[in-house]
Amino acid sequence: MCGDENVHAFYSKFADRKHAVLYGLEAHVCIRMTALDLISQGYTVHLVVDSCSSMSHGDRNIAIEALRDAGVRMTSFQSLVFELLQDAKHPKFKDCLALLKMNPKE
Repeated sequence: MCGDENVHAFYSKFADRKHAVLYGLEAHVCIRMTALDLISQGYTVHLVVDSCSSMSHGDRNIAIEALRDAGVRMTSFQSLVFELLQDAKHPKFKDCLALLKMNPKE
């Protein structure tokens, strides 16, 4: 991802930020390569583990282990939301809490 000129132009607009949050498909290829590129550029990378997959569960697990070994910080979606909100005083806290409590089977 980081090698694409359009993507680089986009994230270079945020040069003052040094944290990147990654999630998505093909953890063992796309996410892994992107994370390693970002680390080499000085970013602290956070992986939303419960929002990552691969065609093979084994490939996903190996990627997560390799990324942890490379210094990527592991988190979950819910943990990330609460970390971004920081505390219950955030004006969107109740809205986010309601979304997190929703049962997708309903």
